[in-house]
Amino acid sequence: MALAESDTKPRLPIELIGLIIASLANLSQAEDNRLCHLQACSLVSWAWNDLCRPYIFYTLTIHRLDNTIRRLSFLHFKAPHLSKYIHELSIFPGSNVPKLPKWIPKCFRRLTNLHTMDVVGGDLDTSPTPSPMATTALLIKFVPYLRKLSLNSITFIDASHLIDFLPSRTLEELRIVYTEDDFTDGYPQTNGAQSVVRFDALRTLAVETAFPVLRYATPMACPNLRSFAVQWNGRRRWKLPLWIPDSLSELTVQVNLAHRIRGAPKLGTTIRPSVLRIVAVRCNKYLNAFRLIKACVGSLPFPGLVRELPMSIAIHDPKENRAIFPQAWDYEVLSLCLQQLYAHGTLGRAVLEINVRGMIPKGFSLDEIMARELAKVNEGFAGLLATNVLYVDFDLTCWNDSGDKVSVHFSLP
Repeated sequence: MALAESDTKPRLPIELIGLIIASLANLSQAEDNRLCHLQACSLVSWAWNDLCRPYIFYTLTIHRLDNTIRRLSFLHFKAPHLSKYIHELSIFPGSNVPKLPKWIPKCFRRLTNLHTMDVVGGDLDTSPTPSPMATTALLIKFVPYLRKLSLNSITFIDASHLIDFLPSRTLEELRIVYTEDDFTDGYPQTNGAQSVVRFDALRTLAVETAFPVLRYATPMACPNLRSFAVQWNGRRRWKLPLWIPDSLSELTVQVNLAHRIRGAPKLGTTIRPSVLRIVAVRCNKYLNAFRLIKACVGSLPFPGLVRELPMSIAIHDPKENRAIFPQAWDYEVLSLCLQQLYAHGTLGRAVLEINVRGMIPKGFSLDEIMARELAKVNEGFAGLLATNVLYVDFDLTCWNDSGDKVSVHFSLP
């Protein structure tokens, strides 16, 4: 019996097709273009469709809540089998608030593989009329196994309500970025004590905002937290929150040095981090940055237990837009601090990153400038560089007399 014509055509092995589609899905291109290519591939055959599906539906984006009900209705009633492919969800709440249908909770509870959510923009309040962000908070509560959550550019009328909608049972990583709390006088008085919310699964927490969204005495417990990052604007003296466990292993402190620092941060009396990361931004004096690093190290109850000390300094003159370079004696403050830490503790690696931006002085070449800065680093950290404990990365992004942007870099050792 003769074979059908379709059976005689040469075919690529399914394994090779899978590699092609995976490579296409991982290309660094605009999301819309990537999806267009994957959707075109999914129309080749049923086999190609099955291979493309996990990539096409991996991330679901909701740009406006009021435009989303129809799409979710299709997912819930017509294509529930696609729910298993959704792993990430991005929500931009918008300004209009739809009335959530009764089937929405069941639709979201089907998203058993959804582990990551990003929410960008919105106001969360407790007024009788639900806000877009309040509706989004309900959606977050419906997700059964959410592990990572990012809240970006959200205004809380009262941030004490933040922990009420977080998935305390499953959440492993939380990032709060450029988020604001309008309630500036502490938590409101209540008739009774607030119950403590436990986040037993939480391992990583980053609060990258100058506003104290999660406060010193927020009623929460994170007994298994390993990494905590906080942004501190320097206007007020920052205190390590009560809910940070003693077993914290990694602490990151980012400070905006454009403001006058009101004393070193208070890091408590019991934490023992092995990694202390210090980031100084909007700095116009090296000495201020090095003193900040010394103050943060000195505020630790057990500085001798620090094994890794990454330090990053961003130097820029906002008034004259000129490149600012350190003097040799500026390094002495930091060098002495690091030498003491190395001699009396367990410090095994310290990395200093210096990023300089601005116009370079007239009459100097880049080679001359970098040779001069290299000599300063070698002089200021001679003892530490010889031990292979300290590593220095120096980046200079500048503009010459012609207005051309140039970048140079050196590393030691």
